Amino acid sequence: MIKTTTSGRIAAFMAEPIQGVGGFITPPPDYFKIASQVAHHYGGLFICDEVQTAFGRTASTGLASRTGV
Repeated sequence: MIKTTTSGRIAAFMAEPIQGVGGFITPPPDYFKIASQVAHHYGGLFICDEVQTAFGRTASTGLASRTGV
């Protein structure tokens, strides 16, 4: 999609690690690591919106500590 709908560079990829409004839906284990690599490859930032899941609500300190992102 990046190759066909953009100039080849992106500003950012932004997502929630756990979609709270949709019923606490979680992606596959490597999803955010791969998404982060793709975003950086195309010149973009990887932004993780952890407003609903940070501060110990998921028994951890956030996505970065769980996935190495």
